[in-house]
Amino acid sequence: MSPKTRREFLALSLATGAAAATSTGPAAAAPKGELTSLGIPMSFATCVGGAVGADADGKPLVYTVAQRDNDLGTFYVVDAATGALRHRFDLGRGASSYGVAVAPDGTVYVAATGTGKLHRLRPGGDTLDDLGRLFPSESHLYKLAFDDDGNVYGGTYPNGKVFRYDPATGDVHDYGQAAAGQAYVRSVGRHRGTVYAGTQPHAHLVAIDAATGVKQDLALPDGTDPDQVVYDINIVGDLLFTRLTKTGLTGTLLVRDLAAGTWKDQIKDVAGLDVTQLDETGKVYFSQRDTLMSYDPATRELAPTSLAFTFTSQLRSLGFGTLAGQPDFPGQSVIGMIWTGEIFWHNPQSGKSKLFASQVEGNPVRVRSLSEAPDGRIVTGGTGTGSVGFIDPETGKGDTHRFSEVMGSAAHQGAVYLGAYPRGRVYAYDPAKPWAWNNIDDAGKVNPAEVYNGDASYGDRPFAMASLPDGRLAVGTVNKSGYLGGSLILHDPATGRNTEHTGLVKDQSIMALAHAGGVLYVGTSVYGGYGATEPQTDARLFAWDVEAGRKLWEITPVEGERTVSSLTFDGRGVLWGATAGVLFRCDPASRKVASRRLAPYEWPVDGGYALADLRFNPRDKHLYGTMPNLGLYRLKPPSWKPEVLTARPVYRMLLHSSGDVFAGDGAELLRWRAGR
Repeated sequence: MSPKTRREFLALSLATGAAAATSTGPAAAAPKGELTSLGIPMSFATCVGGAVGADADGKPLVYTVAQRDNDLGTFYVVDAATGALRHRFDLGRGASSYGVAVAPDGTVYVAATGTGKLHRLRPGGDTLDDLGRLFPSESHLYKLAFDDDGNVYGGTYPNGKVFRYDPATGDVHDYGQAAAGQAYVRSVGRHRGTVYAGTQPHAHLVAIDAATGVKQDLALPDGTDPDQVVYDINIVGDLLFTRLTKTGLTGTLLVRDLAAGTWKDQIKDVAGLDVTQLDETGKVYFSQRDTLMSYDPATRELAPTSLAFTFTSQLRSLGFGTLAGQPDFPGQSVIGMIWTGEIFWHNPQSGKSKLFASQVEGNPVRVRSLSEAPDGRIVTGGTGTGSVGFIDPETGKGDTHRFSEVMGSAAHQGAVYLGAYPRGRVYAYDPAKPWAWNNIDDAGKVNPAEVYNGDASYGDRPFAMASLPDGRLAVGTVNKSGYLGGSLILHDPATGRNTEHTGLVKDQSIMALAHAGGVLYVGTSVYGGYGATEPQTDARLFAWDVEAGRKLWEITPVEGERTVSSLTFDGRGVLWGATAGVLFRCDPASRKVASRRLAPYEWPVDGGYALADLRFNPRDKHLYGTMPNLGLYRLKPPSWKPEVLTARPVYRMLLHSSGDVFAGDGAELLRWRAGR
């Protein structure tokens, strides 16, 4: 920054003062330009939770929850024999469900995440009853279980409660938090007067006396890593099957003899979400290493069936049913649905299997990240449904692939780097080679290839990326559920070496990166993983000497702002940053900051991550940004006055090399082009 520019900056800082941090000021008239919708770039069917049941005639049905029409939660009743839809019920925007379960009398219950509501479909019914939100404090309900009287048991987030719902009276009994400090109860089971609850972020299996509410934390098998999630619980006779996992994908299935009170087996590499009841030969079924497996609890014999899964073995509905008119499937068959919406059959007698598409609709995938590929295409990263797209900036058409959820992405040295959730993975994709990422669970990841994961440091969400002049890629991460903090990773593509720095700001994650003159400027967030309690309220800005590998200075840019979501330099060397409602600028030499609030914003309990974007366009010397409650805007420094390009609730933004600006509105990709 020149001395003249610095004098101008300091003069403006003094003139605006503290009032600038709270004054919005009138927005300027909208500039000439054209806003164009490029449509929905990514759309895939993704089933979250489910169950298997039957209609009044004994024909098997699959119940599942997916999303459609831009984040509209939908409960589907599917004919398991044909894949055709029997019913479709809307659960509301933002709703989903891991907890779909069939009660002993055939009633189907749906426990919703996002809304905290319980829904009910009566046997033979064609309407879905909304039983309301069970707790004002709980936004998520998870997997369900039943007792012989039809009472419904389940778990919650964000306070990790266990509850009992009485369908006869509508009364809700609150057993309280299953284990101290555990924000989630993802799964429950019911056996002879005891409710079993599994927790997150740390693995606790808690036995609760259903009558008295007395809790006992059951010891897990010796050597079990407690830094896992108890994702699934299934009760089969006197056996409890519970799956512990670090990722939510594959994990270890533990088998407990409830009558004896002892652990009897551990089975690795098992996918979720369920284990069947016993078949006629005394075996149960679940998925392991991309295959449907049979398991005999009496002999502990584990054997593969003929049913192999290609992209994923994540089962989202699992049970038994009779398939009339199918000679290759006599008697009782294993029936279910996988995560991608396909129905499967397997017959234990004949050994035959079948996998086929259902009519569950593709979900328009919400845009979580945007970047520009080396060839100019738009890289769209999806959330909710893991996917990635490479989209033509003129037509909105392109190639899309199922993938993990993409928190951030960047082009670097001819490759596209993708920051994947969970496990804080970073993948390098070579656009000159075919896409070869064939299985979300474990194997088949060739291109993109994994170059880093956060397993050793609790990393989970890689949002920030920046190219460095020494050839390395800087990556900033947020830690996993239950953990505060994050990491700064410097990846060297030439050697494959990753240099990782943790704890650079105590209990804060790395959210924004910008580089200039050998210094990496880093914006942080007080938010860690979901379920972690944030002890701080002020995000930080610090300077990092790339060559020396040390921090040069650290400041609080704006008090009370919990996340610095984006950083960028203008043409005069001034560093600009954005929170969820405040725009600020900083002189890196003096560390003086001036700021102005552009929009109101109320910080959430969890997940206040990358909420705003900001980039400087050297073509027209404007800053372009997105911000909640403001939309897509631009301003020309040193002015603070935003010109709103669209007030639509856009999220994530890309300033393209062409000068066009791209942003996501839910699943829709928008382009703003200045008038020429």
